[in-house]
Amino acid sequence: MNFAMEQPQVQSKGFDIYRIDGYYELEGVRTNFELQIRSLINTFWSGIEHEVIYKNNNYIMFDSFLKELLISVKGNLDIIDSQLTQIYSEMKHKDNESIGMDGTNFKAFLSKEVNNMFAQKLKEASHIDLDIKKISALIGHYLYLEDFVTSDHPQLVMLSMFEKIDLIAKMEMDFTKAIYFKDDFEYRNEFERIFGNYCYRVINSDFDWHVLFVMLFVLRDDETSHKFYNFIQFIQNLILEPRWFESITNEISDGLELTDLQARIYTLVGQSIVKQNSVEAIYEENLYNIMVNVRQALEDLASKAKHKIDIDIEDFYLKLEALI
Repeated sequence: MNFAMEQPQVQSKGFDIYRIDGYYELEGVRTNFELQIRSLINTFWSGIEHEVIYKNNNYIMFDSFLKELLISVKGNLDIIDSQLTQIYSEMKHKDNESIGMDGTNFKAFLSKEVNNMFAQKLKEASHIDLDIKKISALIGHYLYLEDFVTSDHPQLVMLSMFEKIDLIAKMEMDFTKAIYFKDDFEYRNEFERIFGNYCYRVINSDFDWHVLFVMLFVLRDDETSHKFYNFIQFIQNLILEPRWFESITNEISDGLELTDLQARIYTLVGQSIVKQNSVEAIYEENLYNIMVNVRQALEDLASKAKHKIDIDIEDFYLKLEALI
């Protein structure tokens, strides 16, 4: 294939086209070919031109009219082509020049599909136009971390998720039906207990929380209680990355001879989220802000403990509570 050809080439009709000349040999017989790289707009235009001109035996008597009509159609297609190019350029810029369905794009695409599908289901079932974009973004992030990142075959997970969304889109859904499951969870720390009990309390009384859990439970195949508990852990781990949190709290506790640091931090974070009494508390940007503030505060505390600086630990807890 002759990749050295100047691009784009100009067709006999005057239109630009990207094409590459080449040949292949089979059993001593050489066959030349031309590879044409065409946009959808080129295809639209060629189809119109072929049907109107080459298959219409009566077009001659309307020659001037058809010429004007085709010129107008071509002009409109050129505008569409330009608009699509602008959209592509903008998307390419926003994705840091990443094109194709990589992990990051999959998460964004999944969130969008979840949002579109459930927004439509809400409208059909409850006649409610509810903005669930941020809830969908959180669920997209949850599914991405729980299923995609941990899988040895992420491509299969991707296909399976698309199939599931397509299947759910064909199902009837009732957002007014109460969610029931056992509430005797064995919580491992104060965050899980505080946030878990709060979610259990509002799951059927706050419509926003109810919609979130309906969406989550429909998209996951696990048993309901397991799905609920996994989500509680997911929120906790977004704020307090387990390995980092274990390491830094052990470092501080050893330096300051504290025995309840982890429990106090879990309690503060859990109470801060519950205090907001809104699903907005766990929107990604809000969880990120809490994570940054807690991380910075603990790293500062670790530095002071390392350098044997006097610390009023109760004052630290009060300041941290104010931050988050």
